[in-house]
Amino acid sequence: MLTVAIIGAGPAGLVSAKEAKAHGLNPTVFEKGSTVGGLWKPGGFT
Repeated sequence: MLTVAIIGAGPAGLVSAKEAKAHGLNPTVFEKGSTVGGLWKPGGFT
């Protein structure tokens, strides 16, 4: 199984991981923040 990297666990990253799995890929999601599902915030992370 081919592994792919997904940068960011926001809405687009989570959907990308779901679709990667649906197409037989093994996604590894990397997130800078402490939780998944967030959106980019002006001024950086808290």
